[in-house]
Amino acid sequence: MAVMDYYGKEILDENFLSYLDGKSILMAFCGDMNLKLRDLMILLIGSFEEHKMKNVFCIIPARGGSKRIPNKNIQLVNGIPLISITLTNLLAADIFEDVFVSTDSKEIQDISIKYGAVSPFLRPKEISDDFTPTIDVVRHALVNLPNILEEDIVACVYPTAALLAPSIFKSATARYVEQVSPLSFLIAVAHYPHPIQRSFRLDSQSKIEFIQPEFLETRTQDLATSYYDAGQFYIGRKSLWLNSGSVFENAYGFEIPGNSFVDIDYPEDLEELRIRIEYNQTKNPNFESRLP
Repeated sequence: MAVMDYYGKEILDENFLSYLDGKSILMAFCGDMNLKLRDLMILLIGSFEEHKMKNVFCIIPARGGSKRIPNKNIQLVNGIPLISITLTNLLAADIFEDVFVSTDSKEIQDISIKYGAVSPFLRPKEISDDFTPTIDVVRHALVNLPNILEEDIVACVYPTAALLAPSIFKSATARYVEQVSPLSFLIAVAHYPHPIQRSFRLDSQSKIEFIQPEFLETRTQDLATSYYDAGQFYIGRKSLWLNSGSVFENAYGFEIPGNSFVDIDYPEDLEELRIRIEYNQTKNPNFESRLP
């Protein structure tokens, strides 16, 4: 079945029909409708879709018990707490009804509120350890935030996502609204800089053992690009967060540049983040990330 969208473009994937905007459906099936009535319906549907776009919330999971870097989420970066940079960029995107911070730390809660977040409760200790999955933290927050409706969109953003510019949050959210099924997550991903098909292990004697030796003679440019979870953000409907066992059960990727994030596990990673932020703020005129 072929359907023409609002701009006359043919859409071949019938599975995409359920995610078309109302204007496209009207233009495709109601071409002979009285023009005034049709225009009124388009206006009403457009208003409804604009309302849907506004129902976007953000939850930042920011516990206080980091082991490898104590108080990692509020470590000072160029004189200000790390989480405050992420909060500033999220709020500058101007797409979230509220940005919530889920934390077990009163200090993190106070800092988050100071920089514009909402943090109405402290997270219980039993879901604030090293082994609690992020999806459980988001689920706990959603259960305790009744103003977020089942079909509202919820972005989970890590407090260390300080290099992500407001435009990335805007683009990712728009992509989710326009193209991704309500039954799926959208995840920030990055591509491996070198084909993983040519990766190898070192045995106890440091001897090289190729993991996929069948690709040993294949040119790197002929190998498929592989991606990984960038660990920056995850977007899904509230109902999806509440009923899924994992964000990877049914997910799509949103690729972000490799230089737009740092996976912060060790002190040297934090120092790399400091260097990148300082460089971007002073020498990169196209960098959009902001400092409070």
